[in-house]
Amino acid sequence: MNNVFCTKCGAELGANSKFCVKCGAALESSGQDTAVTVNSEPSPANSGDFIKSIMQDRNKLIKVAVAFAAVIIAVVVILNMGGGNRYINAVREGSFDAYPNITIGRAFERFYDNPSWSHFENSRGDNIVRFSGEWTAFGVTSRYEWDFNVGNNNRWELVAIRENGIPQVLIWAESWLAIVFDNQ
Repeated sequence: MNNVFCTKCGAELGANSKFCVKCGAALESSGQDTAVTVNSEPSPANSGDFIKSIMQDRNKLIKVAVAFAAVIIAVVVILNMGGGNRYINAVREGSFDAYPNITIGRAFERFYDNPSWSHFENSRGDNIVRFSGEWTAFGVTSRYEWDFNVGNNNRWELVAIRENGIPQVLIWAESWLAIVFDNQ
């Protein structure tokens, strides 16, 4: 099969073409042939499709690389905005003396519905980690917040418990912990 290609842009042309449909070059001018006839079966290398194929693969590769980079950036941002915050991790990976084999994060996240962790500095500059979650008992759902003061050495202290925004007496903390941790 004879294939005809433009010598200016490489586009495949019809056998009787007088002009290149891609670049507009005249195929015959003053005795010079602007088209090249190739006697072979069509292949991507001969038709310009090979270059298009490479460019498409390159574009796909670029898209994959950009998507991968976006995922990496998102993970880094998430880790630095909360999930990876060192103060949150100090509490989350810590345990109470009465329950040394169960981390606070594991116990709280299994016991409470809609668990969330946050970190903020209070007005005195203390690093406070707040765990929030919901617990339903006897058909009534309440929102609980546990606040921990975390020092620069990553040691923490439970400083507040709130039920539906109402501060609870810390002396009851052992009772609350027994409810949470004994249900693991």
